[in-house]
Amino acid sequence: MFKKFSQWWTWLLLGATTPRLTLAPRTVILAQQPYQLAMAQGEDVARLVEIERTIYHIPPWDETAFYYDLHRPNCLYLVLKNEHGVQAYAGMAVNFEAKDGHLTNVATHPAAQHQGLATCLLRTLMQVALQHGLLTMSLEVRAENLTAQRLYHQLGFQKSGVKRHYYFEDGQDAYTMTLNLTQVKGI
Repeated sequence: MFKKFSQWWTWLLLGATTPRLTLAPRTVILAQQPYQLAMAQGEDVARLVEIERTIYHIPPWDETAFYYDLHRPNCLYLVLKNEHGVQAYAGMAVNFEAKDGHLTNVATHPAAQHQGLATCLLRTLMQVALQHGLLTMSLEVRAENLTAQRLYHQLGFQKSGVKRHYYFEDGQDAYTMTLNLTQVKGI
């Protein structure tokens, strides 16, 4: 009961004034394979957690966290699906006052990595951010995750700080990275 009241109250406070982030589904071709690019739905959550478990062994986000974000008007989660289901996803939470889109999650199933899926998702989120008048995008990335850092750097993100012991499950540090959307060209 309290959860429903809390969701209603949040909608009343934010939902009426916060634009809902949306994206029309479309087909994209990546590595010569067709994928459906769409907004994540509730039925996708189990696969998102499965991908996280495959990558991290202990998923940083559980079903509850994903379901919560999928229903927030200022969040947008995108998925890329093929005939085997969701292969990659990315999420963004928008702070409209600060004009910042914070990347909350980016993950690609190991069997589909290095085929441009994460790049496609991030570029799409950058387009959505620009359409909503955002000025920056931000994220945290494991200090040891050099592959992700290279990807973010190629898209224009720059290291802007360090968060010591950011990841509670293993105590690893995180770099904060920021992208100035006013300097982005050709998305």
